[in-house]
Parts: sequence; structure tokens; C-alpha cells
Amino acid sequence: MIRNCFIAGNSSAAPGANPGILLSRCRGASIDNNRFGYERGHDGRDETTQGSAIVAGGTDTFNIRCVGNYVAGTANNAPAYLLAASGTNGRGSSIEHAGGVATRQGLWGDGLHQLEMLGFNALLTPNCQSSNEFIVTAVDARAFAIGAPLNPAYGQRITVTVINASRDTMGPCAWRAIFKMSAWENPRSGHSRSIEFMYNGTNWLEIARTAQDVPN
Repeated sequence: MIRNCFIAGNSSAAPGANPGILLSRCRGASIDNNRFGYERGHDGRDETTQGSAIVAGGTDTFNIRCVGNYVAGTANNAPAYLLAASGTNGRGSSIEHAGGVATRQGLWGDGLHQLEMLGFNALLTPNCQSSNEFIVTAVDARAFAIGAPLNPAYGQRITVTVINASRDTMGPCAWRAIFKMSAWENPRSGHSRSIEFMYNGTNWLEIARTAQDVPN
């Protein structure tokens, strides 16, 4: 258990390289009520060296419970909570009652949901490190595909919303094979459709979707 600590400036390497707490081959830990990183309003300085607050990694790390931690700042926009390479995919880990300016999203999927607009291109690839909610706005009739999401975490859920802003019939939308879903139907002009997936460690399984077109 790690409780009631203040950890900041914890990197003698390049800025953002070292976390406040690094867990490797850890089969259970409780990290509660700690404060990570300097904060200008409280400490009179910004965090300029320490990376993520808590990193869970190694081949055998799981059942990490983080409760009530406050992340004041990280260097180089490092995510507050990071699940590094782990054969367990962080199974049983949770982030609860997170606080602070840098807790916008962690790879464990339990941080705050952030909305990310994916630029309209032939291939659009969600990055699960920074968001659980993704919007695709089709502005013309070009065909496009939704690529395999980057940095997924076991049990993580994401929602993809496809908006038809083309003022006409939008182009075909293809989904990579990693998405296990029923047939997709594009929204008509001036409308959108959303679909939610859950990652089972291998594929993204459809959980829910909008039943009809939703007006923009």
C-alpha cells in the first residue's frame, strides 16, 4: 500500500521519462490519497520532469487499485495513469475518484472520458490512450475506414460516432476485422449514428448502437 505521499520532480532522465510510481510484476497494490507532480497554484511551479503519476507494467501486473489520488501535473503531456506492456492487460485494475488537472484519461479506461475528433481521411485510427469517445465527420462522398484502435486496454469501452455532414449520401464506411459487429448502416445527410465496443483482449465486440439516425 502507498498512501498519503507527495511525489514530484521524480525524473533525472529526459523530461517525462520516469513516472512517480512504477509497478512491475506486481500482483496487487493499493495506491490511495497521494499527490503527484508540482502545481503552480499550490507549489509556485509547474511539473517539468516527472512523467506519468502511476505506471503499471511488466508481464505480471494486475489488481492495482488507485483511489483518491490527485495528479497536479506531468511533463510532456504524459497521461496520469499508464498501463505499459503487461500480459495481463492490467486485469482487475481500477482508477477511482481521480482528481487534478492531468487526470483526463489513463489507459486503464477508468479516467475521465474525453471527446476526440478524428480528422476525415481514408483511414481513421482511434487512440485509446487519450480518449474513449471518438467522432468522425464525413464531409464528402469519399470512402473511409476505421482502423484498429491504438493502445487498447482489456475491458475498455469506446464509442465511435459517425456524422454525415456531406449534404448528400456519404461514402462507404469500412471497419477493420478487429471490430466484431453486425452490418453497419451509414447515417443519412444531416444525421449521425454511434456504436459502442468493448475490448476482450483480442477483438472489439459490439455492445450497443443507436437504433436509428440521430439529427446533427
